[in-house]
Amino acid sequence: MLDITCMKPAYMLAEIGVNHGGSLDLALEMIKTASIAGASGVKFQCYEADKLAAQHSPAYWDTDKESERTQYSLFKRLEQNDLDFYKPLIEACKKYHLDFVVTCFDPDLIDTFDPYVPFHKISSSDITNLPLIDHIIEKNKPIVLSTGASTIDEIDYTVNHIIKNTKIHLTVLHCVLNYPCEIDNANISMVSTLKDHFADQNISIGYSCHVPVPEGFDCILAAITSGAVFIEKHFTTSRIKAGNDHYHAMTAEDLLELRIREKKLIKLLGEGIPDLKSQEMARLHARRGLYAAKAIPAGTRLEGHHIAILRPTNSLLPIHIDNVLGKSTIVDLIKGDSLSMEVIE
Repeated sequence: MLDITCMKPAYMLAEIGVNHGGSLDLALEMIKTASIAGASGVKFQCYEADKLAAQHSPAYWDTDKESERTQYSLFKRLEQNDLDFYKPLIEACKKYHLDFVVTCFDPDLIDTFDPYVPFHKISSSDITNLPLIDHIIEKNKPIVLSTGASTIDEIDYTVNHIIKNTKIHLTVLHCVLNYPCEIDNANISMVSTLKDHFADQNISIGYSCHVPVPEGFDCILAAITSGAVFIEKHFTTSRIKAGNDHYHAMTAEDLLELRIREKKLIKLLGEGIPDLKSQEMARLHARRGLYAAKAIPAGTRLEGHHIAILRPTNSLLPIHIDNVLGKSTIVDLIKGDSLSMEVIE
């Protein structure tokens, strides 16, 4: 069950990925705007096509949006894994107080970027890649694991493998590995499923969103309401750009709007305990108290027909009526007088 007393803004990872297209200037601008818009960190993707995909590995994205027909050709075109390219980006992240994060798809790249990242992100596609996961575990840094296209058993196996072999913190992200993910397939209730499933373990739950904006924001806010504390979404300067990770991504303007909506959501969810201060007037004037239903002489033993239950409240509430019946008045009362323990004995 969601503990809304702990509600606070989610960690928001803006995944630049390869949407910089190899342009250092564009990547720097994206870092700056992500910071202004409210990102917690930015993430890049680093891979060597020859180590990632066979040359005839088929596409699994919308080929109307991304024309490459093989994973290999797409990765070969977009690969950028030179540390020198990323060093200015690392410094920019420091300047703008953002986490610099990289999803690395082979052990050598993990070794290269490990000194610069606060945690390692494992792609959904590598949830069964135990050699890569073991290499990440050796780095002894927090792990964020996406779970797209995985069964509960597969998620369980990898999560148990990680927590058995390290004491570092693990965050598990619900994800649907479709590009794009239609809103009907978003399955946000998986956030609650994962939260309940791992309730006895020190595991955080989040959501990696591939649903295009604006529906994607509905999914993200629903995920946050369900207990997601970590959100990942692709980030671009324009959704009309050609390429697999632009059309379903968010812009800086989108992220800024999302943070505003998240703030409103957290406010409307409240603290999970009764807010009596804002309802004090209603407590005083809309609740009822005990009153004299008629003229009652002093010394009268009170019975039900002597008492009216009326608004506003007074010192004797209807829940006190059993303590009043059978007692005697010590003063004369007229109809409408407020009853209190001072006028009965």
